[in-house]
Amino acid sequence: MPFTLILSLLVIINALVIMTILLDVRPTQLSAKRRICFFVGLFAILLIQIFALFLIGPKTYAKLYLFFAQLPALILFWAVSKQGFIKPVFVVLTTIFLSSLGTTISKILNHILYLPPAMKLITILTIDVILLFFIWRYMKPSFDYLLNVFGTRDILGFCAVPLLYNFMILATGGYGISEQNMTFKTLICLSTLAAFFLLMNVFRRAKEMEELQSEKNMMTVQLFTAKQKMEELYHTAEQAAIYRHDIRHHLSLIGNLAENGELDKIKAYLFHTEQEIKAITPVHFCENETVNMIVSYFSEKAKKENITLSVKAVLPKNLNFSDTELCSVLSNGLENALCAVSEITDTSLRKIFLNCSMERNLLLIEIENAYIGELRMQNGIPFSKEEGHGYGCRSVLSIAQKRKGFCTFKADDGIFTLRVVLSTKKE
Repeated sequence: MPFTLILSLLVIINALVIMTILLDVRPTQLSAKRRICFFVGLFAILLIQIFALFLIGPKTYAKLYLFFAQLPALILFWAVSKQGFIKPVFVVLTTIFLSSLGTTISKILNHILYLPPAMKLITILTIDVILLFFIWRYMKPSFDYLLNVFGTRDILGFCAVPLLYNFMILATGGYGISEQNMTFKTLICLSTLAAFFLLMNVFRRAKEMEELQSEKNMMTVQLFTAKQKMEELYHTAEQAAIYRHDIRHHLSLIGNLAENGELDKIKAYLFHTEQEIKAITPVHFCENETVNMIVSYFSEKAKKENITLSVKAVLPKNLNFSDTELCSVLSNGLENALCAVSEITDTSLRKIFLNCSMERNLLLIEIENAYIGELRMQNGIPFSKEEGHGYGCRSVLSIAQKRKGFCTFKADDGIFTLRVVLSTKKE
């Protein structure tokens, strides 16, 4: 009995953990009532297994396993997951198959090599741990996509795979494996595992295609925005050129005013003209005109928000690099830095550092700024749940990958650093 009890508890605990992972139930994100309900429910399910085994015995318990374990687990996760009813049904059916893999493999090994009870438990526990890692690392993303994208009717159709497995297992004598049905049940397990693998692979490919399309749409929007901004900057530069071209007219007017001795009008006119020229003339940061215009734009924007933008740029006149892509990288990086620093009240931290340089055929861009609050990272990229946010960093990453370079996002001790390396070598 102790061995059967420990084995049953291992199976049900493994099953509960699998359901928690696949339904993405996070106790810390549940309300207080749901959290209490969740933990009380888990404890109650474990107690039910213990009392059932002692009161009715292992054989009757195995026949009524549906009522003692599977239905209580379904009711619990239906109550706390907020996923409707069909999704928990699909997850429970899938979990029945997944949680049985450990015992199935251990019984096959025991048939080949006799294993003492303690070694059986260690084998099952080892397989369960490996399985949980596999589910968390490889299966969960596809499962999340399935549960979040597909409708109730589609998920009901997907239930056919685990439901068919359960029907075949029950039709061959239940979940136990005997000498007579070992080969057949092993084949059932392997065929179901292959079906799940193919199903998850389809979801993974569909998810990747959707992400690629989303990235493509996002890049289209980002590059269109960058192109518009570049057109604005070029328009500003064109205005500056017009002012320089018309300087002789300004000098002629000033000369006439000087002949008439109107000194106050000369001072006022010079001041007004100087302000207009300052407003449209990019500051000279480096030899590259595009970088000058982009950095000048953000430098003025930073001044208006009382933020210091320190720039060190050593770049040649020609970079062999698309102006729109360069604008997208710099604009997204500096825009994100301005947004982060604008939330800081400490004036000593309202600073942004930009460093641009060339190393052989590589363009190096580094932006550093302070930030406050919690910065969430997902797959090494800053992550935001707000609608419309987070595209900038992914746009920079996409351009870096397209240009056979790379970029890193690092948040350390209140300092965020973006480093981008882009190849300027012609393909």
